[in-house]
Amino acid sequence: MAILTDVIVYLCSVLVLSLTGVSSQLDIQFDVQDVVALRKHSAYINCKVSGQDALTGNIIWLKNRKQLDNEDSNIETFANGTLYFAMARQKAAFSDSGLYQCCFRILNSSSQVCSQDVTFSIAKMPKLSKVRINLNYEAGQAVRLTCPTEAAVPRPIITWYRDKEEIIQDDRVVVLSSGVLHLLSLRLDDAGRYRCKASNIAGQRNGPIITLNVTSSTSLVRQPVIVSNPKDVRMVVGRDVELECMFEGPSNMIVTWTRRDGQKIRNPTYTGCRNLILQNVIQEDSGTYVCSAQVPGTSTVVSKHANVDIITLPLIKTWPVNASMKRWVTQRFHCLVQGDSSTTITWIKDGQILETQKSPESNDLVLYHLEFENAGIYQCLASNDAGSVQKSAQLVVIGDPKNRPTSPYQINTVSTSSTHIMVMWLDDPKDSIIATTIYIQQADGDEDSKRQEVVKKSEHTMLIDNLKPYTNYSIYMVAFTEQSASFTSDKSYVVTEEAVPSRYPDFQLQSSYPLNIDVSWKHLAKNQRNGIVTNYKIVYKSTATNEMKEIIVNGTQLSATITNLQPDTEYQIRMAAATKIGFGVFSDWIQCMTLDNLTAPPLSLKNPNFYNLTNTSVALKWETVGVGEIKGFELRVRMKNNEETLFRHELPPQTQEFVLNKLKPKTKYLIFLSVISGNLPGSETVIPVTTKDTSLTVTDDHCKLPWPRDIVVYIINYDSFEIRWKAPQTAFSVKKYRFRYRSVDFHDSFHFMEVNHSREEVDKATTITGLQPYTNYMISVQTVGACGESEYSAFLDIKTKEHKPQTPPADLRAKPIDAHSVEISWEPPQKPNGIITEYIILYNINNTSPEKLWDKQQRNGSETLSNVNNLLSNTEYFFRMKAKNQIGLSPATDMVSARTLTASDNEGLPNRLPGILLGVGISVFCIVACIISFILIKRNGNRQSVQNKPESTRRNVGNGETPVVATSGIARPTAAQTRPVANFNHLIMYQNKQRQFGNNAYYVPCHSNSAGGSGHDPDDEVPLSVRLLSGEFDHNPELMDEAQEEDPMLPNERTADTEIKDDLENNPIPLVADTMASIEGVQAEDSTARVQIEDSTERDQTEDSTARVQTVEESSFELQQTSKSRNVVEDQYSNEEIDTSV
Repeated sequence: MAILTDVIVYLCSVLVLSLTGVSSQLDIQFDVQDVVALRKHSAYINCKVSGQDALTGNIIWLKNRKQLDNEDSNIETFANGTLYFAMARQKAAFSDSGLYQCCFRILNSSSQVCSQDVTFSIAKMPKLSKVRINLNYEAGQAVRLTCPTEAAVPRPIITWYRDKEEIIQDDRVVVLSSGVLHLLSLRLDDAGRYRCKASNIAGQRNGPIITLNVTSSTSLVRQPVIVSNPKDVRMVVGRDVELECMFEGPSNMIVTWTRRDGQKIRNPTYTGCRNLILQNVIQEDSGTYVCSAQVPGTSTVVSKHANVDIITLPLIKTWPVNASMKRWVTQRFHCLVQGDSSTTITWIKDGQILETQKSPESNDLVLYHLEFENAGIYQCLASNDAGSVQKSAQLVVIGDPKNRPTSPYQINTVSTSSTHIMVMWLDDPKDSIIATTIYIQQADGDEDSKRQEVVKKSEHTMLIDNLKPYTNYSIYMVAFTEQSASFTSDKSYVVTEEAVPSRYPDFQLQSSYPLNIDVSWKHLAKNQRNGIVTNYKIVYKSTATNEMKEIIVNGTQLSATITNLQPDTEYQIRMAAATKIGFGVFSDWIQCMTLDNLTAPPLSLKNPNFYNLTNTSVALKWETVGVGEIKGFELRVRMKNNEETLFRHELPPQTQEFVLNKLKPKTKYLIFLSVISGNLPGSETVIPVTTKDTSLTVTDDHCKLPWPRDIVVYIINYDSFEIRWKAPQTAFSVKKYRFRYRSVDFHDSFHFMEVNHSREEVDKATTITGLQPYTNYMISVQTVGACGESEYSAFLDIKTKEHKPQTPPADLRAKPIDAHSVEISWEPPQKPNGIITEYIILYNINNTSPEKLWDKQQRNGSETLSNVNNLLSNTEYFFRMKAKNQIGLSPATDMVSARTLTASDNEGLPNRLPGILLGVGISVFCIVACIISFILIKRNGNRQSVQNKPESTRRNVGNGETPVVATSGIARPTAAQTRPVANFNHLIMYQNKQRQFGNNAYYVPCHSNSAGGSGHDPDDEVPLSVRLLSGEFDHNPELMDEAQEEDPMLPNERTADTEIKDDLENNPIPLVADTMASIEGVQAEDSTARVQIEDSTERDQTEDSTARVQTVEESSFELQQTSKSRNVVEDQYSNEEIDTSV
């Protein structure tokens, strides 16, 4: 069973495009009704769809904007569109009640048009109050009785009873449409027991029993008195409006209704002669209605008024029309609505509400960058309290997805100045691009910063101007052909260059000392900084001398003090802020007068006082006035009649409260407090204090509650701390404790919290939560009692624990430096929640990769600028960043990107040239060193060969022996012929000189085995120098002098080694060439010698075998001598003949 109420017929004319693509008018009418159903009974919602094209689709139902579940067996949609409920359900976890829509879906399409909301409700009649009510009135007064049925669904019918009999209405007894009962001009017989009964389809309930007692009136003349004011009403056109107006007064009192604007009330009717009824209201009935009461013959008029607002359905004056558009263009659907202030505009697509995309300056629907998914039916729904109207249109997106061009790629964005960005990109040559659109917007998502630039097909660069300095922009592109548009390109991020600040800081001046002026200012707004503020400049001058001076302040400071000024002098001051580019504009000159030395009061204490906390503790409070630098306070405590100092404390300069503990009860103390200014404390202020007597009770007339005792604060976590205390010692009743606390870092206002007092608990405790991590807080406690409140306790300072950063690093920017490096800049997190110890830079060329695959680099927590190196050239990198403190990591920033610059052919040549030259130099040096080493090794080998040449290889021409050519090989002398040589180096030098002069071989006569020798005079062949060095002239000084004069081969101050070194230092190339030629000559010489030896061997084959054996033994001996020592050579040079001829 279902009861249908408030029938509303919604008409919807929809202009759509048919499936064939031809524009046509589709007329659809929805006839729907709100439904109230009984719980656990069947119910249904009718949906009648009519129109000439009503058969081209089917009906579906939505509940709360979502399609109904087809699996729900309790709900069924009939063929005619009726929604049937087998049983109306109303449970705590689930209910069938809600907003339903009947939607007509176009055949073979997902596009659909939906009706307005249909309310499906479950009838209910809640229990009414049973509390008995007693009312006492005098005769002649007016009574207003109500029946509380606001929660009943549907609105019930109210019937009133007196003493169980239904009340009969007349001009004096009236029941309003709202169920309110009016009893006017009470009579004694109106007394009785009144009760209301409320009835609807869910049942009926009886209201509370109201006992009305009426007594005789004691007043003779009374003025009109308002009993119930008329209430403001908003009503739909065509309904009835009832305005209640209830007065009490003399029986001849006259009640009238008028309009405040003076117009006549249209067709008024009245109930009880006091309540105005406007039937079938129209728009013109809106206005202010005044109810007035007056006693004839008097000038007193009592009046009350109420506003009546008659509302009508909204009127759509301009509605959306059908459209057939290409991809990636912008489509705007208009919807101009006329209605009252409560009218709302909602856009719906295929039955689903669109959350955004409304134009900010109008109610138009703007669809940017159309895609195929945007196709469908769009409805403009205008609603107010009178109902709703709608207009619809269909959007078709034309184009073939297969003909979609390739998105622009290799997008490179470079900031060329503080207001310009150069954008470069490439297109696929296969696509016939007719235009490319660049979309640019601030990376923070500011909608007002959106803009687009259209580029011709032949261009691949674009200079974008009129940008904001030091702002992160996101850029993406779309390419267009005649048939379609590409997908959006990957976003590229770029930060414009810094500029000078566009404004000066707002600052304040104050002279707190005759020689100083304090300057304080606030941070510049982000859009005014145009970069990172590095410095502030304060310029000041005296109006008397006009000499300007300046001070530079770090950009992180917000205050400064100008010192070394003149007392009682007017100064002019102005300020400017600077980025790395330079200083911005200066402020106007601001005047400030320094204090006068005579008038400036010295430092002193103001209003020092104390409060007894307990019988053993006292709280001191004071203020400081005067001029001077406060370095601290000195506090001394002693008993009144004792000169001995009990306590002495040095307090920091910001102290204004201090608690003294461990005092004796009921004892008089003197507290001496002085300000430390300079190196010594100033004059002391004496504060007499008497501690409390625990046995003393105070009367309520002198209630003075102390604050709690032994207050201790414990840090629990990063966002909470615990406070513990003990109840104060007082004779008065304590009801609760009030806490006040605030952040010292953020300078916010106080927060308050109260905790009830409990006598059972000696030690009190409570927890304060919702605090900011790593923040300084100050907290104090107050006792609240029946007789009043105590003073707040002295502030306790506490700092919450650290927590991982709540926000990521701010203002992340990436800027390419060269082909392999990108500069990263950032600002600290706005909520670091601790000390930032490290920043982590994440970067990757694929912005969709999981975070674990991104490369990471760490930076010190104090840095805000760094470079990421060793990157690929002409590659777009995506960057993110995290901040880290001792607790953990912050969330990652949004991605920014930068493309490294393209590496040209000559790129980096100036940087590589020093390395190339250094490498060539090292190579040349190594080659020369190897050649020199080869020369020295070869010469050492030649020396060894000459040193060990045997006597048998020398030619003895005088006795006709067969000559033997000695090569670089070694011939061995007999044991009797060998002895040490005094100077082996000189002998080698001599032999080398001979080679230098062109000798290819040494001809040395073979030694004879006869005792007589060969008869050869060794003095004719052996140079004097060799003989000298061999020790022959050691005992003959004259021969030694003669040898030194005659022999040119005798070593002097410049030896052969020195000459070689000089040659190498002056010009090594000729020496190397000569050396190589000499080596080749030696090799040719050795080859010739081998041939000669072979010939000599053939001629000497007839020699005695004994001689051959002797030669073998000599060769064996030669090998043994060579391995033992290079210093063993021939001994008998005087019997040898050295032939230097070829």
